[in-house]
Amino acid sequence: MTTTAIAGKQSRMSPLNSTPDLALIDDDELIRITWEMVARSRRLKLFTASSFHEFQRAGIPKIVPTYVDVCLEAGEDGIAVATKLLADGYGTVFLCTGMPLDASSIPQGLKGVIGKEFPDLRCDPSPGSLGSR
Repeated sequence: MTTTAIAGKQSRMSPLNSTPDLALIDDDELIRITWEMVARSRRLKLFTASSFHEFQRAGIPKIVPTYVDVCLEAGEDGIAVATKLLADGYGTVFLCTGMPLDASSIPQGLKGVIGKEFPDLRCDPSPGSLGSR
């Protein structure tokens, strides 16, 4: 696994020189580590970032399914981040939360809202046939 320090935080992807199968933006390091362990066990390449800015700097391709925590640190709003990703052309964006959301706050075009656990990609395969790996 390659680890890159960005602004005092760490983003991770394994291996760094290839397109990830999915991406997670979550400020909770324990959630990022948990997703990394599950991805590794399923032989998936996962990119994790602790903030939207960190995600932007990485230049993740728009075809990569991206999961965004609803509550990010430093006042960063995950719903606003998901809306921005959709506006920027990311086609497969999900929100992750441990709390119920008001349906009116969910951005149009969002693929879904999931809990904080790693997604079951067999039930909801994303571009690139992740569920068949």
